Amino acid sequence: MFQNSLNNNIFNEFPIYTLDGSTVEKNKVLNVKSMLESEDIIALTQNKKETEKSSTKKKIIFGSTVASSIATVGIVSLLVFQGMKGGSHTKFAKISKKLEEAISKQSDKGIKTFSGKISFYGKKTAKKIMDGLQGAANFSAIRDWFINGAFKNRFTGKLTGRIVDVTATAEGKIISKTMYGQYKKIGHSIDDFSSLIRNYLIPDISQFDDVYRAQEITIKGITRTLDEWMALLGEHVKSLTLTFNENFSLGAFKLRLKKRAEMLADIPQKLTQRIMSKDVTLSEKLSTYLTEEAASSVKERMANQIYKSKKAISNNITSMFNNMSVNLDSYTKFVKSSDANALATIDKIKDLLMQFKSCSGVEEAAQRLKVTKELASTIDDLINKTIQDGLYNPKELEQLKKYLESIRNLAMSSGQNSKGSLEEIMTILKGLHESVLPDGKKIITDSNYHQLSKISKRISSRLEKATELEAGEFVVKLAELSAGASIWDMFTIAAPIAAGGVAVAKSDSKDERVSATLTTGIPLAGTFATFVYGMLKMFSGGKNLMFGAVTGAVISKFGNYADKLYKDYRNTGSITTVVKDECTHIVSDLTPKYAKQIAEEKQLIKTEEKV
Repeated sequence: MFQNSLNNNIFNEFPIYTLDGSTVEKNKVLNVKSMLESEDIIALTQNKKETEKSSTKKKIIFGSTVASSIATVGIVSLLVFQGMKGGSHTKFAKISKKLEEAISKQSDKGIKTFSGKISFYGKKTAKKIMDGLQGAANFSAIRDWFINGAFKNRFTGKLTGRIVDVTATAEGKIISKTMYGQYKKIGHSIDDFSSLIRNYLIPDISQFDDVYRAQEITIKGITRTLDEWMALLGEHVKSLTLTFNENFSLGAFKLRLKKRAEMLADIPQKLTQRIMSKDVTLSEKLSTYLTEEAASSVKERMANQIYKSKKAISNNITSMFNNMSVNLDSYTKFVKSSDANALATIDKIKDLLMQFKSCSGVEEAAQRLKVTKELASTIDDLINKTIQDGLYNPKELEQLKKYLESIRNLAMSSGQNSKGSLEEIMTILKGLHESVLPDGKKIITDSNYHQLSKISKRISSRLEKATELEAGEFVVKLAELSAGASIWDMFTIAAPIAAGGVAVAKSDSKDERVSATLTTGIPLAGTFATFVYGMLKMFSGGKNLMFGAVTGAVISKFGNYADKLYKDYRNTGSITTVVKDECTHIVSDLTPKYAKQIAEEKQLIKTEEKV
C-alpha cells in the first residue's frame, strides 16, 4: 500500500534535488528502509539517545550538586557555628589550656635535643590551632548578632523584626517542650516508684505479726523497730513526690522559663558591647564563646537554683563529684599560664577528687572524711597563695575563689546528712533487704528490691542529665534565640528541602522525577530532618554531626536501592519478577561460596532431564 502511494504521487514527475544540488533520476522510488538503516541515520539516532541520557544525568547531577553544596554548608554550620556552643568549643578550650600548661613548664633555650624542640614547637602550633577553633565558634555569635541587627533596623524593623520574634518564639516553644519532656519521663518513673512502695511494699510488711514489726533493725549505725523504719520510709516517699512536683512540674518549669526569658532579653545589647568594645582585644573576643559569655550570669544563677532543687531529690556521691569537676574545669579556664603554683595544684585536686569518688567498703565514711579534709586544706592554701602572688585583679580573684570555695563546700557537705530523698529511701530499702525475720524470712524479697533499685537508678540518672541540660545547653540555646539565631536555623531547615525541589524540577519525564526524588530529594530531606531533630534535642555539635551523618548514609542507601527497584520494574513491568530477582541476588550475596555449586547442580539437573 505504501509502495502504491509512492507510485501515484504526482511529485514523482519532478526531479529530486539533493543537498549538494545534484538530481536523481525521475520516477525513481526512494528506498525508505535503506535510508533509515544507513550508517548516518543510525549514528544520528545514537547521538540523540546519548544526548538525552547526558541531559538527564546533568539534570540529576545539577540537583545533587546543589543539594550536596547546601548539605556541606549545613554540616559545617552545625559543626563549627552550632556545635561549639559549650560542646566542641569547651573541649578545644581544655586542650588549649593543657598545651599552655605544658609550654609554660618548658623553655626553648633549655631544650637541647632535636626531638625536644620538635615537641615544643609542635605544642605551640597545636595551641594556636586550638585557639583558632575556639574563635571559630564566634562566627555563630557574630552571625546571629548581625542578623538580629539587620532585621531589627529602624527602617523595616517593625516588619522584619517581627519575623525574628515569631521564629524565635516558635523554636523556643519546641525546645522548651523537648526540655520539659525529660522531666515528664522522670515524673512517671517517680510515680511508679512511689506507688510500688506505698501501695504494695508497705501494706505487705504491715501484715507481719506484731512481734516481727517490733523487731529492732540497725541500718548505717542507727537502730529502730521495723514499724519505725516503715514509717520513716513513707515520709521519705512523700517528700520525694512533693519535692519533685514543687520544683520540676510543668508549672515550676514554666516559671523558670519566664524568669530566664526576662533575664536573657538584653543578650543582643551585651553582644554589641562585647563585639564593638575597643577595650577588649580581638584575641580576648575570640577566646570565649560570646553568646555563652553574655548569658553566663543567667546561666550561673539558674544553675544554682536547679541544682539546689535537684539536691533535695537526689544527691549521691557521683553527683557531687560531677559538680566539683565542673567547678574545677571553670577554675582551670581562668588560671593564667604564669601561675605555676595553681597549675601544679590543679593536678593534686584532680587526684583528690578521684579518691573522693572511689571510696568504698566498710571504711568508706572514714576514707572520704580523710580525703575531704585534705581537699579542703589544699584549696584553702591555694586561695591564700593566689591572693599573696597578686597575679589577678580583684574581679578575677573573686571569680577564682568562688569556684574553689564551691568545690570545698560540696566536699564538706558529703560528711553531713546531705542525701536526697531518693538515697534515703534506697538506704532504708537496702538495710531491710539485708535483714531477716526470726523465722528466716526476708523482709523485702530479692525481686522486689531489685525492681525498686532499678527504677531508683533510672530516676537518678535521668534527673542528673536533665538538670545538666537545663542548666547548660538549654540556657545557651535560649540565649542564641534571643540573639537572633532563629532566622539562620529556619534557613538551615528550608534550604535542603528547596535543593531537593530543584533536583526534581529539573527533570523532564516522570521517570526522571521519580529517580531524582528517590536519590536526591528524600535522602536530603531525611538527613536534614535528623540534623534538625538533633539540634532541637540540644545535641552537642559532634554528636549531632555523627547522628546526621549516620542516618543520612542509611537514608541515601535506601533511596538508591529504591531507585534501582523502580527502574527494574519499569524495564520488566512485573513486580513479581523484580522481587524474584532481588531475592535471588540476596541469597547469592549471602552464600557466595555456595552460589557456583548451586548453579552447577541446577545445570546438571537440566542436563539429566534432557537425557
